[in-house]
Formats: sequence, C-alpha cells, structure tokens
Amino acid sequence: MSRYVAFLRGVGAARPATGDALKACLGGAGYEGIRPVLATGNVVFGLGCKRKAPDEAGLNALIEGHFGYPLPAVLRRADAVAAMVGDDPFRGIDAANLTRFVALLAADAPPASAFPDPERGAGYRLLDRRERDLLFVIDRTVIRTPDLMVKIERAFRKRVTTRNWSTMEKVAAVL
Repeated sequence: MSRYVAFLRGVGAARPATGDALKACLGGAGYEGIRPVLATGNVVFGLGCKRKAPDEAGLNALIEGHFGYPLPAVLRRADAVAAMVGDDPFRGIDAANLTRFVALLAADAPPASAFPDPERGAGYRLLDRRERDLLFVIDRTVIRTPDLMVKIERAFRKRVTTRNWSTMEKVAAVL
C-alpha cells in the first residue's frame, strides 16, 4: 500500500484538527491506515480503497470541507520522508544551541531557489536546498524563529509549512 504524509499548515487553537477528526475526515474519503503524529497537523495515511494517489489541491478541498476552514496540506510520499530523515542531514549540528528546521514547499509554491541565501550574521544557515524542501538551522540568540518564518512565507507566498526536525523524526518513526 502506498503511504503519504500530509503536513497541515495553520493547525492551532483557532483552527483545531484533532487526531480523531483527521481520522474521520480521511477515513470518510476512503483512505486507510491513518495515523496522526503529534497535535500539530501531521498525518500518515495509505490509499486504501482510493487507489489513486492524492494531490494537494484535492486533499485541501477535502480537509476544508470537513473542518469548515482551510488547513492547507503539503503532501509527501512516506518513502521520501523516511529517506530524508534517514539521510541524517543535521548530523554534527549542535542541537543544544541551534534549532533544526525543514521548510516543506507545496506543489504550487515557487521553487526552492526562490529563497535567497542568508546574509552573513543573519542568525540562520541554510544547510540544503532540495527540490521541494529547505533544511536550515536557527541560532535563537540572533534571530527569533517567527522572524525567519515571515521571510520564508514571503518567498513562497505562504505555500509552505515548517517543521522542527524532531517532528520529522517522530513522523519517520511512525512510518
């Protein structure tokens, strides 16, 4: 069975998406093996009786129809997420002093090259620019995480969601 991971954008107190509600939403559409990971809008699922691979636009319409508000999803194949985590791209990074992040670009987002290289002393470092993902570290003594997220959202017209690397590891562990 092909499996996928949906990383939802904007999940929070104002726009909740509980694990049970995500299971009901995706299960009602015929997906199977639905496993929410944490409470921040990460959900692993399989095709089940759908037989056709999901696409972001269809998944976004399904989720908005179920919840009554948009929670844009960035979709990845489960094997791609497992491979990214397995590559261990943050090996050797001092996680005690730097925060490790992945920016996941939606299918209709500008290319990864739309995000400029950081200026010297910017407080963050771009480690890898993959086809639809940016991997970077933040020195929180220099820049606040929300300030960098604003830059990322501008570059990708909000067709992006970010995850802490530990969240990606937890998602991969479920796979």
